[in-house]
Amino acid sequence: MAKKTRHAVKQVVAVKENASAAFFRAHYVKILLLVFIVYGFSLRAYHMDYVSIGLHNLKENQHLSEALNFYNKGISIHREVFFQSADKDIPYYEEYPQFPLIPYIGVVLWKIFGVSFWTMRLQIILFSLGTIPLSYAVTKKITGDEVLSLVTAGFMAIMPLNVFFGRNIQPESPCLFLLLVFYYYFIKWSEDSGVANALYVGISAALIGLLKLSFLVPTLAVLPLVPYSRTLDDIKSMHFRPYVGFLVILVLPLYIWITKLTNVNESLTEGSLHNIRPFDPFTLQYWQTNGATIMAFWQDNYSVPLGAAIFLGLLALLFVKKGRTRGFFLSYLGSFVVYMMIFSLYFYQHNYYQMPYVYLAAFSMAFAFHYLFTSIIKIRHLKYTSFLILLLSLYAVKDSTMRQYDRQFPGTDIAGEYIKSHTNSTDRFLVSASAQKLAVCYFAERFCFPLPAQEEDVKQFEKKFNSKYIFIYNNSLPEAMSRSSWDYVSKNYKIAEAGVIHSGAAQDASQGGGFAIAYLLLVKGGQFSTDILNGKTPVLKKYYEFSYANYPFYIIEP
Repeated sequence: MAKKTRHAVKQVVAVKENASAAFFRAHYVKILLLVFIVYGFSLRAYHMDYVSIGLHNLKENQHLSEALNFYNKGISIHREVFFQSADKDIPYYEEYPQFPLIPYIGVVLWKIFGVSFWTMRLQIILFSLGTIPLSYAVTKKITGDEVLSLVTAGFMAIMPLNVFFGRNIQPESPCLFLLLVFYYYFIKWSEDSGVANALYVGISAALIGLLKLSFLVPTLAVLPLVPYSRTLDDIKSMHFRPYVGFLVILVLPLYIWITKLTNVNESLTEGSLHNIRPFDPFTLQYWQTNGATIMAFWQDNYSVPLGAAIFLGLLALLFVKKGRTRGFFLSYLGSFVVYMMIFSLYFYQHNYYQMPYVYLAAFSMAFAFHYLFTSIIKIRHLKYTSFLILLLSLYAVKDSTMRQYDRQFPGTDIAGEYIKSHTNSTDRFLVSASAQKLAVCYFAERFCFPLPAQEEDVKQFEKKFNSKYIFIYNNSLPEAMSRSSWDYVSKNYKIAEAGVIHSGAAQDASQGGGFAIAYLLLVKGGQFSTDILNGKTPVLKKYYEFSYANYPFYIIEP
């Protein structure tokens, strides 16, 4: 009886194991994609409700400014950014025709959940997570290989570039999502000329252009997939129905025309068109000057080992037989030449200008290992080793990601809150600080303008905008003091608040007695001197959270 019972139990266990194995085999793609999405969310949710003082906070605070002004003043086509156009009577940000979709969505979420950082970042995270299953779907459509498609999706989930900017408040992740939607439906349209597919292609292309024009360049990747003979036949027979959906793209020039008509300060493209230098990337000087910066971006964006895998994957594409896979991805790579001709200046200034090519990078990583395990080392089932490579990559990419998360600019929020509490809502103020420290303007909720070089310009700004504060971050103090206007500033402004940090390098009381100055906030009425800080005890204001420790920040209010 006991033997029969044990045998029956074994049979039940075996049936359950077989059922579990059968379920996994039937649904393993969905299971793995879900695992990638969940893990991807855990990487992107870091500091989701944290103050916007981190790396590339300029972009975050641009969209936060737009959203806050829409929230307070009502939805408008005109964008207002606290650190742009502050010398204008009507400080609209009109340099380029970007549709403010992220701020619009943010306002709706703020109306429901209240003003917060997490609601703004959540929408970016969701778009970024959407690129994971989309990258699988596009790769599967192009290559037909399930393992290669899954590994590509896995790299999209963990790649530092797609993680960090997959939660930073800026349009790169929504545009990447829309680019993959564009690819997917264009491939479908090329196969069946479906009217609905053409419509989705037109909508996604239009939205890409409205959000960020640079993401239209990699749409050139689909050129080898265009059914040219079928298209010519349709033109000859006047059969245009399959192409009607593409006309949605005309919304883009219409919007640009509307923004031009409604441009108040006549500043559309004035700060960007002259930066197009098409021949710079073909010069040795460009790479000698900017190569080190670009390689540093490369290391942060992908990590060293996976960055090398990208090159190997692209090289491997040259050895595969001609077909849709080779044609599409080499065309994608070819579009990068056009991209560099237009955006070469921005490419070495901002690492997020590599975002339009994140999918190419993820595929190249996956293809490098796929080619190794299927074409060089030809052993059955060895291609599944790519999943192990993906797993082993987690440590390297996490290190790169955390290095970006740990870049913060402490004190900018504190100084901004001080200015907000000591000024009227229509007042403006001056700043001497680099781009990342302009977060102070968002937290002040006041428009700010760079400290003019000439005394007369400072006086005019003071009179016109009731400006009585000057914010100076520590590394910009020498530049401020070198300006002709400093003589006037030093005789008419005193220190209202100093942000200070612990420093063993501090040598005297003017540095806070064992503390180093992080920023100075000057107020009109008095004379500038750091001696006023002597003997003052710094007061702990808050702790900033880093991955390795909490960082105390102090203030002195003389």
